[in-house]
Amino acid sequence: MIGKRYQRRKPLFGAIRQRSFSYETLGGLRPQGIDFESNSLLGKLLQMNKLLLALTIFFSVFGVMAIYSATYMRSGSWHYLSKLWVKQTIWVILGFGLHFAVALIDYRWVREKFGAIVIYVVGLILLIVTEIRGVHRSGAQSWLEIGPIEFQPSQVAVLGGILILALVLSETGPTMNPVAPWLRILFAGMLVGGPFLLILIQPDLGSALVWVPIVLAMLFVGGIPKRWIALLVITGCGICAPLAIAFVLQGYQLDRLMVFTDPERDPLDSGYAILQALTAIGSAGLTGRGWLAPNTQNANGFIPISTAHNDYIFAVIAEQIGLAPTLILLFALTVFILTAIYIGLKAADHLGALMATGIAALFFTHIFLNTGMTVSFVPITGLPLPLLSYGGTFATLILFSIGLLQSIWIHRNVGN
Repeated sequence: MIGKRYQRRKPLFGAIRQRSFSYETLGGLRPQGIDFESNSLLGKLLQMNKLLLALTIFFSVFGVMAIYSATYMRSGSWHYLSKLWVKQTIWVILGFGLHFAVALIDYRWVREKFGAIVIYVVGLILLIVTEIRGVHRSGAQSWLEIGPIEFQPSQVAVLGGILILALVLSETGPTMNPVAPWLRILFAGMLVGGPFLLILIQPDLGSALVWVPIVLAMLFVGGIPKRWIALLVITGCGICAPLAIAFVLQGYQLDRLMVFTDPERDPLDSGYAILQALTAIGSAGLTGRGWLAPNTQNANGFIPISTAHNDYIFAVIAEQIGLAPTLILLFALTVFILTAIYIGLKAADHLGALMATGIAALFFTHIFLNTGMTVSFVPITGLPLPLLSYGGTFATLILFSIGLLQSIWIHRNVGN
């Protein structure tokens, strides 16, 4: 179905179609010295997906506000947390610069300039370096220090994985160079298997889980038959998952898997954070305790201070604004994901569609697992909420990904 749709449109082999702006919509005037044509920088800026841009700005600004609300009251040995919102602001500004730069460049640099291969290899190398000299945090050797910057290479690796999978699946699809489905799955598995295993043995279960829906979604859009995808799911659930539980996961991770169904079985240890998050959300009522309100679960330090601004930012927000605004926030996050999917449907070629699918799956997985663990719907994974949780390099990578989505949208009418 996917292949036929792209074949009908013939975006790769048809004539290049350029769409110019109507100057009547700009007041009927054509300012001297300014080119509003669609291939100019200004023209491309005007062609950006306005809904996606508005949501990106909103989440970025609201994220800084949320981080401030989670940390402004910290003092003593935790005083440094009160300045995290400043660092996040700087990272967001830098990230927006990268976002606009990526948006204005035709996304096909991923293929034509070997961008996918470069980012994939860099991510893989960073994971190997992390295995050798990474920093231990929360029981996992998953962080890397490069000068003053600390980040998780798994976040770079997953972006590289999305790009390399999009490249491979688009080049071996039914409209390009047809390859047997099992060979395409095997090749994709080889590319994904290395980074996935390196992340799993850190061990960082949350970051490893991110790969699963991304790969499945991209295989589906890539034209892999549903029976093969179903076989992969059955094999993963029946063989790989039990092996990982038996030989890879550590004790505290197994406790997380068990306690999310009944946090009160260990209320002072592994179930403590979930119970405090649930109490915070439950006590908010319909309209919340108030923004920057005193004597909240977060302000009093019941929500773990070290993770309130990232892992549990959703609980901090919900406690302050209440159920009704929280539902609106979840609706906005849903629209965010659906916009990414829509951009994929409108892409000029299969490469763009696959890239948008992978990025949408990345957003969905982080949003679902972060909010889900907060309400004890899924086990604790430690994944940040895109643009809302604290994390400078993660915010930059998310803005880079959104820039790719904008590029796919801007260049959707440009042939190859």
